[in-house]
Amino acid sequence: MSELAIFGIICLVFLALAFVVFIKGVFQAFSRHPIVATLFLIFLQPLFFCWVAVEALFLSPPGYS
Repeated sequence: MSELAIFGIICLVFLALAFVVFIKGVFQAFSRHPIVATLFLIFLQPLFFCWVAVEALFLSPPGYS
């Protein structure tokens, strides 16, 4: 395999993992504060993406203490 093919596979794996983490964060954000999440998604998308990243990586799912 060439270096370009290996690099492409690594990038695809990284993008797939990032997508899974993003979806997890979106579900957590909408389950905690659905109205605020909707408004952020519509009007303040960069802040919403930061919020989703923090939800997915650092906060426990809603319902757990």
